[in-house]
Amino acid sequence: SIMGVELTWQSNLEFSATDKLDGHAVQLDAGYPISGTHNGQTPVEVLLSSLGGCMGISLMTTLRNYETAVESLTLELEAHKADNLPNRIESIDLVVHIVTDIPKNRIERALQLSHDKYCTISNTINADIQITLIYNGEAIERRETDNE
Repeated sequence: SIMGVELTWQSNLEFSATDKLDGHAVQLDAGYPISGTHNGQTPVEVLLSSLGGCMGISLMTTLRNYETAVESLTLELEAHKADNLPNRIESIDLVVHIVTDIPKNRIERALQLSHDKYCTISNTINADIQITLIYNGEAIERRETDNE
């Protein structure tokens, strides 16, 4: 299936990302100190939110099958960025806080399945995916860039 979003420049380094299906919007901003404002999540924060949301949804989809209720679930994500170019995240810590009487081994299994099998974002981050750059209807030929 195909999913899509459209990003529209608002001002300075702020963008609005709207999904093409229902029109839900997310505000993005470069954040301090790059733009001097922080009127939305940075792209890295959106990535972390997407991973956390995907993992949370996958986890709750599995855990709701148990007769024992989940009282609360919180996910905290922290990205560790590379010090040098190219800009990228080197690692992510995903900490899960859950209040439930579901046995620990079942929660750990559900977390592993969410990460390894069900969460599209987790699987995408771990995959070598192809991104095609298209400018005014024409694909841009891929060239090697130096790491300046």
